[in-house]
Amino acid sequence: MLPNKKVKGITLIEMLIAVVILCIIIMVAAPSYMSYLRKSRRAEATIALLDIATRMERYYAENNHSYNNASMTSNLGLASTTTSHGYYTLSLASLSANTYTLEAAPAAETSQTADSVCGNFTFTQTGKKGITGTGKASACWGS
Repeated sequence: MLPNKKVKGITLIEMLIAVVILCIIIMVAAPSYMSYLRKSRRAEATIALLDIATRMERYYAENNHSYNNASMTSNLGLASTTTSHGYYTLSLASLSANTYTLEAAPAAETSQTADSVCGNFTFTQTGKKGITGTGKASACWGS
């Protein structure tokens, strides 16, 4: 008689089933996770625009009640025209003596370019918050 051997380990079929289940979980979770990341990064754009708006108002008060000649890097004291983690590019979309529109656009080569819900963020001297995406501005701005 042959001795009774206990088999240790798993079979190839069991391992393949585990891999298939893991792949299905990843396929379901990855898009949801990317959506969560995009949503969390929107705060970076809104915070930056509100900071620049504050700087614009200070500039307006210090320069005879005019926004003319305001520059994001020289007059307003910004070190860069991108947000702190580089997900958005900041710009003065329009500027006149009494009005301005600030814009935060998703930076190229970041996952934020796939954010069709909010797209670009805008903010004016009247405090109007806007977006270019398909969602609602109040939801994108978190208010």
